[in-house]
Amino acid sequence: MSRPYTLVDTPYSMGCLGLIALQTDETLENELRQVFVDPRTALYVSRVPSAQTLTPESIAQMGKDLPQATALLPPLPAYDAVAYGCTSGTTLIGPQEVQRLVAAECATAHVTNPLSAAIAALQALGVGRIGLVSPYTPDIAQPVEDAFVAAGFSVARALTFGEAQEAHVARIAPNSLAQAAHEVAGDGVGCAGWCRTKTPPLPH
Repeated sequence: MSRPYTLVDTPYSMGCLGLIALQTDETLENELRQVFVDPRTALYVSRVPSAQTLTPESIAQMGKDLPQATALLPPLPAYDAVAYGCTSGTTLIGPQEVQRLVAAECATAHVTNPLSAAIAALQALGVGRIGLVSPYTPDIAQPVEDAFVAAGFSVARALTFGEAQEAHVARIAPNSLAQAAHEVAGDGVGCAGWCRTKTPPLPH
């Protein structure tokens, strides 16, 4: 015998956020849940296939897979924002193309990514000259640096760890990151050390 029931409206009065994380990402989802701690904020996560080895070709494939990954988010009437959590992917696919691909599959007021967020944060802080630390091989690291230059920033110095394994990126030790950031800032200029692909830089 069926029992009648009623439905409730969404309890997430502080907003609904979507995240498209890489299949190999072990950190971003947990980090965002530490930022958005209010239980009235929803954070829904989908995963996009990502190769073990990061190359321009594997990133191009990720661009092809991004619409399907977006479509796997819960079909809510609208999201306040949806983030694609990959700096290198955004750089090589292009921020505008990422926005188009995500918005085509998900109703959202905003589409964001680490590259655009970092640029916006630096502009808001009035930073013009930065230092850059990235985990990538040179063929990935250089386009990231070029993207900051194209956005109007002067890159005083750039270092890369030359890491091609996507799963290793999140496991680079904090002391290695700190040492690289200090080395980049060693000339005494005020700069931003961008040590992670997932976290917007702060000036120091």
